[in-house]
Amino acid sequence: ERPVAVVLHTQVAALLGASAAFVARVPARIVVHHINVGVSGRMFRPIEAVVGSSGLYTDIVFVGNAIRDEVDHFPKRYRSRTRVIPNAVEVPAPVDRDTVRAAHGIPADAFVVLAVGALTDQKNHEVLVRALGSVPEAMLVVAGDGPLRPNLEQLAVETGAHVRILGHIPSDDVLALYGAADLYAMPSRAEGRSLALLDAVSAGLPVVLSDIGQN
Repeated sequence: ERPVAVVLHTQVAALLGASAAFVARVPARIVVHHINVGVSGRMFRPIEAVVGSSGLYTDIVFVGNAIRDEVDHFPKRYRSRTRVIPNAVEVPAPVDRDTVRAAHGIPADAFVVLAVGALTDQKNHEVLVRALGSVPEAMLVVAGDGPLRPNLEQLAVETGAHVRILGHIPSDDVLALYGAADLYAMPSRAEGRSLALLDAVSAGLPVVLSDIGQN
C-alpha cells in the first residue's frame, strides 16, 4: 500500500511492525505506549531503549506523563523522539438544557437516556429499546448511525419505546447532549477505553453500563 505512516500499539507489534515498515520504506513509524515499558516483560526495556534510539521508530508516543517519566534514563536519542498525548477527555462546558433539547427535537420534560456510538451489534442498543418500552416518560436519544438503524426503529414501534436517532452529528453537538441528558447508557458487548463514557462521566451524568471488564 506504500503508506506514509504506520501507527503501532503494544510492544511486540511495535518491534515487528516497525521492522516491516522500515524494510518497506514507510517514512513514519509511530509507536504508541499505553502501559509502562517492560510491563509485559522486563527484557523489553533494554530492547526498547536500543531500538528507539536506533531510529527504527521515528516517533514514540506515551498516553500519559507517568508512563513517559519512566524512560527518563533512556538515551537522549530515544527521549528526543518522545511525545506525550494524554488519552483523556476534558470536562464539557455547561449548556442550556432546554436550548440543546429543542435543537434536536427532544421534549423538555422527557427523561432522556443518551447513548453515543455506531448502531451495530457490538453496541447492543436493542437492550435499551426493549427496556424503555415500559417507561413512557423516558426517551432514548442515540447520537450515531449504522446498519442496524432500521431494526432499532422497527423495534421501537413494536415495543412502544420513545426513541430518537440523531445520526452522525458534529462532535460539539454530541458534547452538548451530555449536558442535556439525564442518564448515559452503554450496554456494549465489547469496548476498549470508551471516550464517550469518559465524556459522560466528565459531564456529571450517572451511567448504566454493561458488566464487562473494560467498563
